[in-house]
Amino acid sequence: LGASKVKVWFVQFGKSLFIPKWSSDVRLDGKTAIVTGGNTGIGKETAKDLAARGARVILACRDMVKGEHAAKDIMREVKGAKVVARQLDLADTKSICQFAENIYNTLHYLINNAGVAICPYSKTVDGFETQFGVNHLGHFFLTFLLLDLLKHSAPSRVINLSSAAHALGRIQFDDLGGEKNYHPVKAYAQSKLANVLFTRELAKRTEGEACSCLLRGLWKDMRVFSVCFSVLMHEKWICISCRCESLMPRPQPLRAKIQSKEKHVCCRGFLKDE
Repeated sequence: LGASKVKVWFVQFGKSLFIPKWSSDVRLDGKTAIVTGGNTGIGKETAKDLAARGARVILACRDMVKGEHAAKDIMREVKGAKVVARQLDLADTKSICQFAENIYNTLHYLINNAGVAICPYSKTVDGFETQFGVNHLGHFFLTFLLLDLLKHSAPSRVINLSSAAHALGRIQFDDLGGEKNYHPVKAYAQSKLANVLFTRELAKRTEGEACSCLLRGLWKDMRVFSVCFSVLMHEKWICISCRCESLMPRPQPLRAKIQSKEKHVCCRGFLKDE
């Protein structure tokens, strides 16, 4: 066999071994979903799959040019897709309020996917360190504003995207703004740990209600990095209730793993944070 054929065989073997097929045929007709950062990456793939299942999808994007382009892409690829782009700047509470005020009637899925990663020190419009402000506080505030609507639209759920980097994080309560000793990696890890802690607390507070959210933790056997053809790829993680299995993106570039005891689904993708 030639080198190219061996490589193709290895790739296909790797896919069959590590990326099991996702075969859910659940329909979401009549449902409404918001995907923050839905113009690219995992957010766009999720939005595309939701639209293919009949859901009305709102792409919440900071850059409306990219958002509109992504919406057109999805509508071109998915026949009959109902997708719109709306502006949302998670670094600005006024923008978050304006976005939430225009979401009414029903909301079944809030997918908090957008984020920034390992960037130079800067602050949000409201004076928070950017990574903590966007990745955690922005989504926290958005969820707070939309929670009553989610409960009213029940059954519904909140899905928060975190990262394996959360395991490296510590909440610096005496320096949340990072003004004393800013380190981009530590700040990112802190924001992702905040995602996990927020989700766990939200799960407790909504327990017994028809509005549910991501429940406890990630996975014992997950790896922070994977090596494929000598390329080191950062992994993102998204955990969702298996009752919401239809929210899963298509098999590639994500990998799904089901743990029946806890009844959660953990998806791993080789995509950078948006």
